[in-house]
Order: sequence, then C-alpha cells, then structure tokens
Amino acid sequence: MATNFFLGVDIGTTSLKIAVINSKSGHICQLVSSEHNAQFNLNEDSSYNEQNVAKIISCLESCLADEISADVKKNVKGLAFCGQMHGVLFWKETIGNGIGCPGSPNSKILSHIEASPLITWQDQRCSSDFLATLPSTDSHLNVSSGHGCATIFWMKAHKPSVITYYNQAATIMDFVVFRLCRLDKPVTTLQNAASWGYFNTEKDHWNKEILQRTDFPYELLPNVQKPGSVAGHLKFDWCGLPSDIPVGAALGDLQCSVLSVMQDKSAVINVSTSAQLVYKINEGFQPFNNPIKRPGVEYFPYFKGTYIAVAASLNGGNVIQTFVQMMQHWLEELGNDLKPLTFLQELIFKKLSYGIVYLSINRKTFHPISHLMKWL
Repeated sequence: MATNFFLGVDIGTTSLKIAVINSKSGHICQLVSSEHNAQFNLNEDSSYNEQNVAKIISCLESCLADEISADVKKNVKGLAFCGQMHGVLFWKETIGNGIGCPGSPNSKILSHIEASPLITWQDQRCSSDFLATLPSTDSHLNVSSGHGCATIFWMKAHKPSVITYYNQAATIMDFVVFRLCRLDKPVTTLQNAASWGYFNTEKDHWNKEILQRTDFPYELLPNVQKPGSVAGHLKFDWCGLPSDIPVGAALGDLQCSVLSVMQDKSAVINVSTSAQLVYKINEGFQPFNNPIKRPGVEYFPYFKGTYIAVAASLNGGNVIQTFVQMMQHWLEELGNDLKPLTFLQELIFKKLSYGIVYLSINRKTFHPISHLMKWL
C-alpha cells in the first residue's frame, strides 16, 4: 500500500521552503529550501520594498519539479501554504501570455496574468504623516506601513492608476492558492486578513463601513476563511502533482512557525527575516476586552479562536544577512570569491561546534509581555 503525503509550502521574505509530511505518522520526510532572490533594487525611493513575483513563482516551481520525487508527488493528498504576512500584490487576468516566469516559461500560475510587484511588509512608503490621515480602525491591531490596507490607501492617493488597472489583491501565498484553484475571487484566512489592518478578528469581517466611507476600493479585499479550511482543489496537474488535490487557505508564517514547536506553558523565540517572542493565550481571551495595554505587544489570531501574544522586532535574520554581505564585500576586495551561502554555512557550523549555550534572560527586557502570564 502506497504511503500518502501532505506537502507544505512557506513563501518567505528571503527564501522558499517545502516540507513533505507522512500523512499517517506526521514525520517530515523531506525538506527543501531555496533563496528566491526576488528583491528589487529600487533607486526611486529607498523607502520602497518590492519583490519580483515571477522570480518567487519560478523558485517554487523549480523546487517542486526538481527536488521532490515523482513517486512522492503522485501520492500527495493535500497542499498547504503559508508565507510572509502584511504584504500585497495586485493582478488581473488577461488574454495575453501574462507576466512570464524566467526559468518556467510554461508556468500555469502566471499564464494569462498581469501582476504588480509584491509590496512587502518591510515597505516604508507610508509615512507617519500619511498614516495619521487614515480613518480609525475597528480592530485591536494597529495599521503600519507595509500593511496591505495601508499600502492600498497609499496607492489610491499616489498611484491611482494601479488601483483602477488591477481588479484583485492579496498576499503572495493567497495569490498562489487563487491561481492553483482557479478561484473567482481570492480567499485568505483571518490570520493574513488581520495582518493587513482594518479587520475585526472578533466579528471575523473587514471594516466595510469605515473603508467604504473613505472611497477605499473595498472590492479588492479577499474573502476570509477560518485557518485550516480548504480554499479549493488543484485544477490541473502541476509540477508532477495530480489535479484535484485539496488546497488549504493560506496561513500566516508566524502562526505556523509557532504551531510547529509550541508546547503548553512555554514561549517561542522565532527568528526568520525578523524576530518575535511569542506566548500562546488560553481560550476565552479576547483582545478587545483586554484591560492590559502594553507597548510593544500585539495579539495575533492563532488557531481555533485563540490568540498569541507577540513582541516583535524588525531585526532578525536580516541582521545576519547584512553582516554576511558586508563580509563578502570585504573578502572580494581581498581577492576571495567566497559565496554568501558558503560563508553563512561556515558561521552556522562554527556555532554548532560550541554545543549547548545557556542564556540568561532579564525579565525587565520582556516586562510588557510578562504581564500576560495570567492568561497562560
């Protein structure tokens, strides 16, 4: 009897990861990771942060086609996606060939599609003055630059042609699900919807009246489903995966990272491009009714109606990346062409040789989040 598998994809800020899971045991059978190198080098404004959608999709399809065996792919019984939250891209279907995909000219995701760059969570085009002009939100989460709804507001004010030209918008992982399932309208989960701003997690809906009073293009917002729900089914054979596989609505990368390691009465320090310290809050907690308001702590929707308390930092793996790039430039000037990935691997192996390192954490450093212990 053939072994069945689930396949999970994480479309991150820096890299793309694929995990093959045994459907019975839950064991990880294979892991694939590849940098997508999709970052645009923008000279127009250093506050912009955009990525090339075609490069991300090319990386995804190359990893699936070349790194996952045909025997595994034909026995995949479900697809799940997560990825970088907050960001937004715009697109519309077209009769032409679409935006194309270097390395994957026959991509079924990108065929007959015109898409904007992905404007990521690191984008800083929305100044504090601009954010101050936006309407108050019926949400416990603040709206910041790089958040989907803030970016749409900015586009409407400064590049209205983008809003009128495209008719769909979502995160990068929602876009992939939309195309794989050939949906009429993109869907997302409340995890990603909340990350855009102007979404009430208690009532599970967008702030429709608030947004429509400002002539916000409300029709661009994706439909919202519960985490763990099925968005649709794969409508075609894709990179060796058979059609009709159920595809889950895309999840937030932070929530998925926490879910994979979180244990009762524990906290998680997650370091990816950025970094977060996370606690899981017990059932029954509602951030709208929370009397404790602490700077630096936000409550993200998790799974099954629960929340996680998050103390986030914009500094994480991106600091290491900057260090590696600096060292690479120095080495190049000295006549050494050591590649960034090789240098990073050397750093990791050197660290592993030290064995276990015990950390002392100053409680005052995490003072705001320590007040949430009563909810654990």
